[in-house]
Amino acid sequence: MNRCILPLEKNPVIRTYQHLAYSFSILGTNQDSCYWLCNQYTQLINDGKNDMTFYLDFLNRQDALECERISCETIKKFKIDVVELIRNEIKKGWYVYICIDEFYIPERDVYQKEHFIHDCLVYGFDDTKKEFHIIGYNDKHMYRESRASYIQIKDSEPRYWICSIRKSEQYKFFLDINKIHIDLKRYLNLMPEIILGDFDYKSAVFGQKTNLSLIRHIEKMCVNRNVIDIRYIYLFYEHKKCMLIRLGQLQQIIGFDDANVVEYRKIVSKAEKLVLMTSKYNVKCCVQIHTKMSDYIKEIEEKEKRIILDVLKGY
Repeated sequence: MNRCILPLEKNPVIRTYQHLAYSFSILGTNQDSCYWLCNQYTQLINDGKNDMTFYLDFLNRQDALECERISCETIKKFKIDVVELIRNEIKKGWYVYICIDEFYIPERDVYQKEHFIHDCLVYGFDDTKKEFHIIGYNDKHMYRESRASYIQIKDSEPRYWICSIRKSEQYKFFLDINKIHIDLKRYLNLMPEIILGDFDYKSAVFGQKTNLSLIRHIEKMCVNRNVIDIRYIYLFYEHKKCMLIRLGQLQQIIGFDDANVVEYRKIVSKAEKLVLMTSKYNVKCCVQIHTKMSDYIKEIEEKEKRIILDVLKGY
């Protein structure tokens, strides 16, 4: 086999952080993958260090995915050819998740500038061109596919382990309304959150409580005339997009007032405006903007809580 390109959703709904995007990039080619999306990406977490993200298990713990890994120590010990290992895994239908030195990877910020270990997903190879097909954030800060030669991947020296991932043969795509019911309550902070192994939770806040952390981050950055981390704002926006999709699916099953979906679309629009306001601030550094942004977040929180509470009555 001279060429093998695995199917991939290259424009996933979730892509603020590429390690979160990978799951849906792999699963998103299935026509029922929307159900899995709705079952995930409900809860938010701020770890106490202004690091906001979706609170869900990592790739190797997702129920819809199978995962096998081999440590780089084992690879070195038995002198396994990394290029051949990745090619063979892809031929068998496995996507390959690796952490590499982006100094050697084209279309990356640090290419030929400095050494930086970062993750990427390999989903294809071409022996004629001797290159791999990879996806991740490029030097234009876009989640895009790109190419890296066999030599470049080898020189980048994959770190820690090489992880092979594919859709679980046992998993059936369905809308888990019981899980969603619990997750929505946890998001509204109406019941305690479960603890996942991939997170430092000791100083963390969850659900709508992360809104206050986001407001404080915005205020701090504006007062000190620092750049606002747009990833946090975009994550907030992505969360609202996912919630709208979820509400649309739930409405077909449990039924509730159409006005809730209509009103939630307005929340998504307001969250998108927050992204644009952040971009504007980061260019012009208008310190007064943080008050308006804080008001937007508070308005969204109040309206969102009313809508979700009304939806929960239908269970």
